[in-house]
Amino acid sequence: MMLDSLRRMVGAIKVEERDGVIAVGGIHGDLITRDIARIWSTSKINAHMFLKVSKNAFHFHSFFAVEVLYLLRQLMDEKLARTSRRQLFTIIRELEENTWLRQLKTDPEPRLDFQQLNRLRRKALPTQLQFLETYNQNTQQYGLRGYILSAAPGSGKTFTNLLLGACLKVDHHIVISPKNAVYDVWKREILDWVKDSTVWVESEGKPYRGEEYLVCHYEALPAMLEASRAIHGKRVLVTLDESHHLNELTSLRTQLFIQLCREVQATDVIWSSGTPLKALGYEIIPILRTIDPLFVPAAEERFRAIFGRNAPRGLDILNHRIGLISFKVTKDQIRSEKPTSYPVSIKIPNGDYYTTDAVRERMRQYIDDRMAFYQPQMREMEAFYNQCVDYVAQRQRSPGERKAMDSYRSYIAQIRKGFDPYTMGQMAKLCNEYEERVIIPTLPDRETRARFKEQRSAIKYLNLKIMGEALGNVLGKARVECHMAMTDHIDFRQYIESSESKTVIFTSYVEVLKKTEERLRAAGYEPVVVYGKTNKDLEVLLERFKSDEFANPILATYKSLSTAVPLVSASTTIFIDQPFRDYIKTQAESRTDRLGQEKSVRFFNVTLDTGSESNISTRSNDILAWSKAQVEAIMGTQGSAVEIDAVDKYYEGFESMAMGLESSAPYRDFEALLEVYFPKA
Repeated sequence: MMLDSLRRMVGAIKVEERDGVIAVGGIHGDLITRDIARIWSTSKINAHMFLKVSKNAFHFHSFFAVEVLYLLRQLMDEKLARTSRRQLFTIIRELEENTWLRQLKTDPEPRLDFQQLNRLRRKALPTQLQFLETYNQNTQQYGLRGYILSAAPGSGKTFTNLLLGACLKVDHHIVISPKNAVYDVWKREILDWVKDSTVWVESEGKPYRGEEYLVCHYEALPAMLEASRAIHGKRVLVTLDESHHLNELTSLRTQLFIQLCREVQATDVIWSSGTPLKALGYEIIPILRTIDPLFVPAAEERFRAIFGRNAPRGLDILNHRIGLISFKVTKDQIRSEKPTSYPVSIKIPNGDYYTTDAVRERMRQYIDDRMAFYQPQMREMEAFYNQCVDYVAQRQRSPGERKAMDSYRSYIAQIRKGFDPYTMGQMAKLCNEYEERVIIPTLPDRETRARFKEQRSAIKYLNLKIMGEALGNVLGKARVECHMAMTDHIDFRQYIESSESKTVIFTSYVEVLKKTEERLRAAGYEPVVVYGKTNKDLEVLLERFKSDEFANPILATYKSLSTAVPLVSASTTIFIDQPFRDYIKTQAESRTDRLGQEKSVRFFNVTLDTGSESNISTRSNDILAWSKAQVEAIMGTQGSAVEIDAVDKYYEGFESMAMGLESSAPYRDFEALLEVYFPKA
């Protein structure tokens, strides 16, 4: 402290890095952080990025050297900054000379052997060669074990990954992909394009015999973990295809993927997607866990606090970080002819029933009715709930079991005071787990268990329970009914017959899909239908669509066909409704707008026409526009973020609650207790 004070007095700035922490001394730390808070209009950055700030110094985790360097450079150009340019310049120079950032000024030895390109039976595109060169340099300069391949859907990501594996001369290349891409995309392209290649596919049921390529779908990660034990100690590249499906840190398959990368000690990990982020910055946390050794748990906690859910400030800082660890390929770079989008407005006889005001009024009435139903019963329900919990508490014997029960009761008390889905999502998730693992199995009989399961959500968060019911029984039902009614008034024939090749039709709803299928068959078409029940036959259905001239159009839900599958035999896509997330729409568009497409691509976006009044069809577009703006702000593409207030907070808040938040420190002890005393079945 005294040395830092003396250094500040004489202007002797010093930067040191030790044990994963960088200390900057001899500088007025308070002044710099005040500049940061004023210019970025948030206290989050200073509160969480810096470990310590004083009049003479500031400290931060080595991981944040990239962010701090960016902040200082921005302050250099900021006229309102009070910190002197000379001091800022000196700190930047010291950081670049006395921390791991010195690597940025070195010319690294090549990791990639570009002679291995001859192993592929096809020439690389200019963008693919550029990716290899960027990867070769940036992974070494930034000390990374991987990268984000943010390439537009249909731009050749599969082949790019095969090129990388060849040039890295890895011993094994593990591929985790969507189920519908395991055979038709990955196995086929490996065998077609990589000379002397051997492939093991988990779903074929054969034992692993040391093959170079190992391929499985997301849900088969446990089997891949088992097979990968045979390749420990080898050089391994792991590719996660359509990686946006594993952005949720708390999901089991994301955790299994992180475990796989750790257990095989992957030398390189590629998160490959045309839409790597769905909407919010927290989604990059699983990526950083696998590719950046400096992203230690303590740094992760601070990163989450700054860039977690609902963090509109500082997106330029996050965008800067993502830009350093990702390579972008846009559609313009691979296809000179842009697709044409056409709005299609549909009027229906009872359109007023689906206006925003009309649906809101029905939801309000539904909520009032459900409140009137529950409130007279609450005292009796509370008494029953407490009896159940007391019954279970009396049977908890060990200190660990009693501690877990105390934690549960404490969390329930907080939730009942007022549930906030953003701050209490993890708390609610743990309480639900405790009920499933401990309370419900301990209750004395089937009738009591059933009653407890039925009433527990009303006890914990009655308002949210009723909101969920309203969303499903009123809003969700209205959306389905609205688009079913719209299908009667869509002239599918004009779009199908005017297409240069075949047609794809997307919807979010199975009911809408089935009704559209009926209309198409009645009009003499032979549609190929892809949704949950037919997914098991996807390969056969896709082959029929491609080879049978009468099989047209292909009719699918977004969930079943919006990723991984090339549909270049079609050039027209009709979107009966809009998905809530831009990444889903982008992926769906890229089934036809991709490498290998030889026709002019057209998109027809159908919405309900209710004049000047908004409706639940156009409201979906508002949420889609918000999602697109968020991704653009985070990824640094065109456009800018809009205020979250401009979208349907009602929907967003409920969705966030349903997904749950990432695990955080206050709950980890309780999670550990659950695992020790009440293991999952």
